[in-house]
Amino acid sequence: MTHPKPSFLEKADDPRPLYIQIKEALRRQVLSGQIREKLTSEIELAQQLGTSRGTVQQAIAGLVQEGLLHRHRGLGTFVNLDRVESYYREISSFTGTMKAQGLSPSVHLVHFGRQAPTPEQTKLLQLGPGEEIFWYARTVLLDGAPIVFTDSYIPASRFPGLEITSPGESLYKILRQEFGATPFKAKDTYTPELARGMVAEALAIAEGTPVFRVERVALDQGGLPIELAVSWFNKGRVTVEISPMSLFLEEQFFSGSAHASQWHHQLLTEY
Repeated sequence: MTHPKPSFLEKADDPRPLYIQIKEALRRQVLSGQIREKLTSEIELAQQLGTSRGTVQQAIAGLVQEGLLHRHRGLGTFVNLDRVESYYREISSFTGTMKAQGLSPSVHLVHFGRQAPTPEQTKLLQLGPGEEIFWYARTVLLDGAPIVFTDSYIPASRFPGLEITSPGESLYKILRQEFGATPFKAKDTYTPELARGMVAEALAIAEGTPVFRVERVALDQGGLPIELAVSWFNKGRVTVEISPMSLFLEEQFFSGSAHASQWHHQLLTEY
């Protein structure tokens, strides 16, 4: 008897080998919290999928090798909760990244308020007609020196009543704790440019000084945008190291992009 593919495999016409489809589907379920502790047994999962136990074992083995799952002989396969937490830390705010490195940044609030979005912001945040956004601008300082200036744009309809009472607290932590919205994946775009206007003033550098601009669209588990952020890094204080990351790679990461890729960035403070 052939069992239909479970809905979590998403695409009935996916050309990839079945074990890869199963592995990526299990990854999504673990990282979204749908699977929190123990996996369904390999035999049961194989029956649900109408495939062999060997195919399921191959899929699970890949996630075990990555550290997302771990096996206990005689007990089954379990989610590695420490590893899941570290995956979420990799999609973190800049202050969260710095604190994870043992640094103690301070944050200066430049602006927080509600406003109408630009056409580009409407498109990137997938807003409907008449929807507004929160604009949250702040400067991150280390040892009293500004190292990054960030503008965040957040859909107001998704986060009614959002307030920034403590600028030093991670925005993602606020969205997660108060609204249950967890950044699941993000697309970052990196561009070198020259500081102008508010950016130069916030970073306390001369206009025309080279800076590194990072634009991010962060999505929740359901694929909905929760933040558009644009950050400018003071190149005299911060090194931006970029490396390909495959942990969350998916074909068509954003609709209409057949070969989209995701990048993980590591931010290192220079002394």
